[in-house]
Amino acid sequence: MIVARRDEDRLSNTIERLDSELARLRASRVERVAALATLNDGLEATRVTKNRYATALLDTVASEYVGGPRRTDGLLPRPGTEIDTMVEQSLAAAAAGHLTTRLHQAEADERALEGKVSATTAEIAATDSHIADMGAQRAQRAQELVQAHEKVAELERNVARQGAVSVLPGVDIPVIVLDAHLRAARRVASSDPGCRVTWWILAAIGAVESDNARGRDIDVDGNVASIVGPVLDGTHGTAAIPDSDQGRFDLDAVWDHAVGPMQFIPTTWATWGGDGNGDNVVDPNNIYDASLAAARYLCATRGDHSLDTAPGLAQAAFAYNHSTAYVTHVLALAGQYQKADLTPSRNVTIAVARDLGQQADALVDRLRLAGWEPSVIGVGDIDKLLRRTDEVPVALRGTMLVLAGSDPAEVVRDSDVAASATAGLHTIVVAQADAVPATVQDHARTLPHVSIAAIPTPWRVPSKDPASTPALIASWLDGVAGLLG
Repeated sequence: MIVARRDEDRLSNTIERLDSELARLRASRVERVAALATLNDGLEATRVTKNRYATALLDTVASEYVGGPRRTDGLLPRPGTEIDTMVEQSLAAAAAGHLTTRLHQAEADERALEGKVSATTAEIAATDSHIADMGAQRAQRAQELVQAHEKVAELERNVARQGAVSVLPGVDIPVIVLDAHLRAARRVASSDPGCRVTWWILAAIGAVESDNARGRDIDVDGNVASIVGPVLDGTHGTAAIPDSDQGRFDLDAVWDHAVGPMQFIPTTWATWGGDGNGDNVVDPNNIYDASLAAARYLCATRGDHSLDTAPGLAQAAFAYNHSTAYVTHVLALAGQYQKADLTPSRNVTIAVARDLGQQADALVDRLRLAGWEPSVIGVGDIDKLLRRTDEVPVALRGTMLVLAGSDPAEVVRDSDVAASATAGLHTIVVAQADAVPATVQDHARTLPHVSIAAIPTPWRVPSKDPASTPALIASWLDGVAGLLG
């Protein structure tokens, strides 16, 4: 790429230099042509003058022998009739001498001008030749520059293609496919905010349908090398769906096939297909178009639940493919992709022990002031809250904050539940300081993605000093917010 760009720059500079030199030569040629015209005019005038002198000289000489009237065409004054013959002869000799001198000068001027005309004509011819040579060089360099541009463009396309199909660590999804899922989720979120479709839901569907086109040839516009599913002719456990697209997408004019990275049946595509990359083409083999269509379809089939809940995603996934095993697989993958945390999340999901419920609202307000997006899934028994099948794992987002009870045994139990029920999210268990002895801290170190924070709980301070309670509560809220960074 570097060498190709250097060649491109070198050729551009050469063409710029040639253009400058050609402009100079053409301007010089114009000047020489103008000078040649002036010289030719002067030469013509000199020849006319020379011919007049030659004619006058002949007439003067002839008149001496023939005796006829002398014609000098005004070049000499005519003598008066009173001048005698001798004077006339002397005057004629003087006139002849004068005319001879003038004729010789005119001939010399003619030769000089002819030399200048010849030299200027030669200079113009040389300039024309130089212009022609440089014009040919420029044409050649321009052709080479076009080829250099094409080479650089091809290298850029290759780099972009390699970048597009490179797999992002942590999610094993090609970069361009992930970009399509992110864009589709954002676009549908603006038109249907209640759906709450996310990139990891689309990625889960794409992973089951085509491994998110991993290993496929994908260009920089998102066009994926054709993916055609099994024939849907009623055999091998498939539905029998006669051809509906005249083989346009699936290349089968008898039976339909699911097509593209999100595996749409042509009839479903006809309803939900959309232009996801703004190229005015709606193609199921384009990942941007296909991901947008999938987002729309999932939102339309989620029922009364949003897609960030297990029931909503399960219902939409079942509509996508009528298989319970398929639904289980999609939910599991959605949870895994969600944990990838590709972008720093400001979401905080909070589960609050029953005896701490009085501070839940204050904590939510405090976290919002700090720029977080908190949501409380409930106040009560932590074990029951975290094991609610209609909320876990899909509803949990960002960081999990568990406000645990005051008993060390409860803290251990809540930590264990959090470790198994929060889908691998970063989880912080906040406990009363005296409820976290060394044994509890040791236990916490054995748990994945779970940490325990011991913070004095202000509403357990002795009631003998109630005036200090608001300040302690504020300190506690700051301490909990500080745990999130």
